[in-house]
Amino acid sequence: MQGSMLDTMSWVISMDRAQALKVRGKNLVRRAGLPVMQRIWNQLPEWVHHPYLTMLGVALTRICNADCTFCAYQFLSREERRHMPDDIFERVVEEVAALRVPHIHLSPNLGDPLVAPRLLDKIAALRRAGVQLIYLTTNGILLERIGISEFLEHGPDIIGISTSGFDEEMYRRVYRSKQYHRMRAGVLQLLRENHARPPERRRYISIRIRADRPKEEFLRYPDMEEIIRLADDVKYNEMYGDWGGLIKPEMLTGDMRLRPMVPHTNRPCAQLYNLAVHPDGEILACACQNIHHDAKMSLGNIRHIGLAQAWRRLGHLTAAWKQGEMPDTCRRCSMYNDPAAAWPGLLRQALVHLRLRGPREVLETSLSRNAVHL
Repeated sequence: MQGSMLDTMSWVISMDRAQALKVRGKNLVRRAGLPVMQRIWNQLPEWVHHPYLTMLGVALTRICNADCTFCAYQFLSREERRHMPDDIFERVVEEVAALRVPHIHLSPNLGDPLVAPRLLDKIAALRRAGVQLIYLTTNGILLERIGISEFLEHGPDIIGISTSGFDEEMYRRVYRSKQYHRMRAGVLQLLRENHARPPERRRYISIRIRADRPKEEFLRYPDMEEIIRLADDVKYNEMYGDWGGLIKPEMLTGDMRLRPMVPHTNRPCAQLYNLAVHPDGEILACACQNIHHDAKMSLGNIRHIGLAQAWRRLGHLTAAWKQGEMPDTCRRCSMYNDPAAAWPGLLRQALVHLRLRGPREVLETSLSRNAVHL
């Protein structure tokens, strides 16, 4: 089953049949409606497809214990490599509760969340704030330190594991880490314990393979059969973003290639609406590639403003984009996500929020947002 079911830059090695059918159906709907959405997208009021903040990235840390060849973490300064202070996290929790943000992503761009102090306590605090879905991506090195049983019981709902093909030499080349055996033992134990839990208590575990060898080769490695059997889905990265030109082709090894630049349109990138709070409290548009606090993408600091005000400020950025004025970070980004192609998912988010809040509250919010951009 090819990666066109998800995107053109990865292959799906294995996926639960029900999930595969769901993704296939969504993509059929997306392709059918794409020509219409391309023509009318910028005429739709933003409150129709983004009535309110539905997903927030919270960077509990920007420290990582790997040094991957394909990642921009290697370019962060010493000052940028820090944990989120407790007072900022507490402020985030207050804002999340006030806005009833349903989804939280704990690894918005750089850093490994398992490195963050008291991770499980912070996940518990977010759940008490009303968050319905928490997910994170980790390299898995520190799973045993967190405690795998505790992690499955009290951790995120969706666990993404980013790792190379299960071969020690490849892991050293791509992740530039000597922790292969620790990672391997933790990931296998995580999958085994999760599979042994009652179905209703299992976490969704996704494995993303970052390999520099052909898929046909690493699929023959001894561990892959068990991983494919136990994981909810296994994907293989075929191409990699260049992080605005920071990653050069010669920095990658073996079969790894850089993703070609995706043509940008006057439709604001769907990633802009996924805000992220960094450890210093800065609230930024885009939880994906905005790594150096592009001034045009900064919406304020959570020490001084709330998430609702930051969300209103986003309107300035998207309005400018529609006029052809996009931030430099976006202009150089190879990960542009055309909202006209993403419309089924965005519509679903809007409908979920309508159900959570009710038509009157969404309408009042949209009127407030369109009336004043602070």
